[in-house]
Amino acid sequence: MSTQTDDFAPAPTRRVLSAAPASPNEEAVERALRPKLLDDYVGQVKIRE
Repeated sequence: MSTQTDDFAPAPTRRVLSAAPASPNEEAVERALRPKLLDDYVGQVKIRE
């Protein structure tokens, strides 16, 4: 015997997923946070050895 609880669960909220930037300056902020060169990534020397 199994108990089904789907009837009592609240409906899931809809979430909007989009690849578009959320704000006009989001793209600039993302670029500023990412390293520009592979050498800028922490730990790359250890991995290459």
